[in-house]
Amino acid sequence: MKIRAALCCLAASGFLLSACSDDSGTIDEPDESATSQAAEEEAEAQAFDPPKEFDAGAGVALPPEAVQSKMNTTGVNVQRLPVALVGTKAFIATAGYLQIVDPATGEAFPDVVPASGTPMAPIVTTGMVGENPYEAPLAVEAGGTSLLVAPFIVTGTDGNYDLDVVGVDAASGEVAFDVPVDLPSISFSGYPHAEAAGESGGVVVISVGDQYTVAFDTAAQAKVWEKASAPTVVTGDVVISSSPSGDYTYDAFAIADGSPRWQGKDIGLDDLYATYSIQAAGPNFFAVLGSNYTLTDGQLPYDMLFDAATGEPVAQDERDMSGVECRFDGQETVVCFYRGPDNWVAALDATTGEWLWDTETGVVGVNVTAVWHGVVYGVGANGPAALDARTGQDTGTAPGVAPYVVNEYAAVADTTTGTWGDGGVSVYPAIG
Repeated sequence: MKIRAALCCLAASGFLLSACSDDSGTIDEPDESATSQAAEEEAEAQAFDPPKEFDAGAGVALPPEAVQSKMNTTGVNVQRLPVALVGTKAFIATAGYLQIVDPATGEAFPDVVPASGTPMAPIVTTGMVGENPYEAPLAVEAGGTSLLVAPFIVTGTDGNYDLDVVGVDAASGEVAFDVPVDLPSISFSGYPHAEAAGESGGVVVISVGDQYTVAFDTAAQAKVWEKASAPTVVTGDVVISSSPSGDYTYDAFAIADGSPRWQGKDIGLDDLYATYSIQAAGPNFFAVLGSNYTLTDGQLPYDMLFDAATGEPVAQDERDMSGVECRFDGQETVVCFYRGPDNWVAALDATTGEWLWDTETGVVGVNVTAVWHGVVYGVGANGPAALDARTGQDTGTAPGVAPYVVNEYAAVADTTTGTWGDGGVSVYPAIG
């Protein structure tokens, strides 16, 4: 089966001003009253792991920043939203501030902004859709505390562009640390954006534009290493990036200290015009997904799945994987899918790398919107649907909405219930 490579255009961005925070550089003692209140709120909300049904009539709208430039012109989400659900709160990343919203009430906490300088807006030149590069803040466990890590590009009094790394306590919404990190001076208009791309052992890998990598230790609250190349993939305990020599080879470094794991691996990208993407496929693997006629000079099958620890291939395929996206469910399954009329979906075991099922063998697919803890969420022939990630079979429940982001308490989905429609998103409580 050929999987057609066609992705939608994405929507334009906009950014607002926000209030300041004076917390910087140290983790303060937690506000006991705020932490206690947050614990009570989570105790009142019922958790389902995983949830299979949401109250479609109880949605609370999120601010417009939750979808800016992540929807196409018809209101369909085609990029991951800049939203993280942790506990009973929603965290929304933008260029200039981090928003925190209580999904139960829609109440907004004070915006969190970097303290060390003025946040840099993204480089927007045409006003076309898809120019907001900001991703969701990264949830990290550090010293028994759940933190949301959000990096910002800021300009200081000297006019240079630098990095500011902010950590927010997920339970209270309070700033835990705010640490400035120097970046090399550059001559043009600035680094376009910064993203927390992944973590291992409390060390967060921050991608600075397409030029630089900074590894930040959340316990020490300090940069631990840096490299003059952007991470291509962060998976398990390694960062994978292009080799300085080029020639379609890649290197891997340990997240903990930046030491080399493997170098100069040829992963089969021999054609200058190959259409491909390199993606994490759970904590053990990365996948090279592209056109089967441009990878490895058209020799089939081609190497598709690689061991992240060694860089060696572990599985081959001969299907056209252009436009395919793979997501780890956070437990034991990686689900790969193509959004389109075919509703092609497949799943592989995150430990062995073996395919478990796909829609080419008779499983009825959905247009996938999210994958979490053993459930594939999406839109099927009759509206929102949920599949068992291990088998591809229907879970037997009607989820009510098709989540883009989900945790044990709630889901972020389209504001127009059951459809892909009006360009806004709401949070819906889990009820089963």
